[in-house]
Amino acid sequence: MRIAFFGGSFNPPHQAHKAILTHLMARFQFDLTLVAPAYTPPHKKNLKQASFEDRLAMTRLAFANIEGIEVSDLESRRQGPSYTVDTLAKIAQRYPDSQLYLVTGGDAYHQFCTWHRWEEILDQACLIIARRPGYLLTGNLVLEETAVKSGQGMILTSVPQLAISSTAIRTRIAQGDSPEGWLADDVAGYIRAKHLYQMGDDHLEV
Repeated sequence: MRIAFFGGSFNPPHQAHKAILTHLMARFQFDLTLVAPAYTPPHKKNLKQASFEDRLAMTRLAFANIEGIEVSDLESRRQGPSYTVDTLAKIAQRYPDSQLYLVTGGDAYHQFCTWHRWEEILDQACLIIARRPGYLLTGNLVLEETAVKSGQGMILTSVPQLAISSTAIRTRIAQGDSPEGWLADDVAGYIRAKHLYQMGDDHLEV
């Protein structure tokens, strides 16, 4: 069984997340894709998040009715930072004898060696780094060599590039603008109903 894991803060989840993941699912034919909001993202300690419950609800709305995707709350089941190495171990326990794939964005290529127990991550899963078209990722020989030695490998692949970011969405909402087209309609409705990302909210730091 081929299982992909796609994690992130999803603060909020947007259409670029969806476009990237559906593209990769079509290309690699995963049997299951697990999407999980981080409970406490270790690389974003200075960013005050919308609550985990709100981010989980929005992520479920963003990926609703897409065959092969399961939005999971597994990050909420332990205390402390949401380390990828621990999440992959949990997935491996749940799905023994499966091939795991870790899907990340292009920025992870240069940052990956700062991740918690990153060498162990490469022992657990094949790393798929989604880069924007025409952009070559080079220079991290330590990552590339470690990925080869692990036996799991690393794949650099181009994905559709949309000029959308969660930071820009939060900023636009705080300024009273509508990020039309950047969010699924249900996600936009949830944000309005919950009054998320309004001016003065605690989770607007960037």
